[in-house]
Amino acid sequence: ICSNPVGNMRDLSSVGPAAGPQVRIVDENNVPVPQGKEGEIVVRGSCVFSGYEAREHLGFDPNKVAFHHDGWFRSGDKGRLDEKGHLHLTGRFKELINRAGEKISPAAVEHTLMELAQELLPGLQSLMVFAAPHEELGEAVGVAVVCDKGITVSLVDVRRCGAKSGLLGKRWLPQMLVHLSDLPKGPTGKPARIGLAGKLGLPLLSFKKSMCTVDLRGGQPIDYESGRRAEARKAAAKRSAARRGQPH
Repeated sequence: ICSNPVGNMRDLSSVGPAAGPQVRIVDENNVPVPQGKEGEIVVRGSCVFSGYEAREHLGFDPNKVAFHHDGWFRSGDKGRLDEKGHLHLTGRFKELINRAGEKISPAAVEHTLMELAQELLPGLQSLMVFAAPHEELGEAVGVAVVCDKGITVSLVDVRRCGAKSGLLGKRWLPQMLVHLSDLPKGPTGKPARIGLAGKLGLPLLSFKKSMCTVDLRGGQPIDYESGRRAEARKAAAKRSAARRGQPH
């Protein structure tokens, strides 16, 4: 689709200008955005495939989602065009977490957490950020982790790690933590984060239940967070009773 030219025009921060098909950046209404503004990358041209093969078992036509009515193919990639016409990739729209309208990049959260994980999260092997369903917000940040045998990283630890970085705002901190034996990956080896919550049958977050930790390493979900909250309430009640001089 794009190719970096050789010589002085080469820009390694981008994938270069269009090298065959037409390339443009559009908003959610398929309207081209101004130069330098981020949007979805769409392509059109003789070298772009005409559509997916129809398969009855799918139950729907994938081309209605993959193509705009005017023939532009939706890449699902997020990017921008600079003043030279060079394309810069900045993320994936299909993977973005939509938290009450705010778009959060899973890759950006992952990178920040992993930068400090060795120091603040000993025993953590790998992690993957995904969209956790939320009743009021639509989606919130979730994180799946793989730890060394016998290690259980807590949601509080992960949130503290993200907050210490100074790069993640409160809304970007994980609200759901899932322990897995292995991170799910697609056929190409890329993280299979899209639709992960549904595939794993994870619970729905809400303002009433804003934090959740689930352990799926044993095959059956264990919600640690509810137990921790119950223990915290009991401890708070004991402290309150002690201050009043009442038996508990």
